[in-house]
Amino acid sequence: MPGPPTGAQSAAAAVRADRRAEMWRLRVNGVTQAEIAARLGITQQAVSKELRRAVDARPATAIDEYRAIELDKLDRLERVVLAVLGRKHLVISGGNVMTIDDPDGGGPVPLIDDGPVLAAAKVLVALSARRAGLVGMDSQAKVSVADVQVRYTIDGVDLAALH
Repeated sequence: MPGPPTGAQSAAAAVRADRRAEMWRLRVNGVTQAEIAARLGITQQAVSKELRRAVDARPATAIDEYRAIELDKLDRLERVVLAVLGRKHLVISGGNVMTIDDPDGGGPVPLIDDGPVLAAAKVLVALSARRAGLVGMDSQAKVSVADVQVRYTIDGVDLAALH
């Protein structure tokens, strides 16, 4: 049976705890795992592992707080994306607005660029997926089938002939 931790073990554990807390603080403030890894001179996988440990070690209130912060970020990003969707995007070539003939015969009209709208729609879908994950909408639901009666029938068998 191992004895109590030595001073060196306690100091190492304190350093690990401080580092994990720093990773958590950076992540909550919007720093990506890759950026955290670069700052600390470790791999992104190590950061991911430590953040998972930090989540497991935190009380539910801290997790709820982190979830609220992340949802707020998603809300802000969604507003930006919706603003992009609401703007008119024109095709520019060589510094000039490209035009097409108005199908109603009114002369040339600016050519609309659908690219930014489609890109914004793709981001909106990604934001929605992230939000669904944060609030647990993608979690598997457990279904109880207790007290359910099942009746099996076999086609082509005469039950009267079996008696």
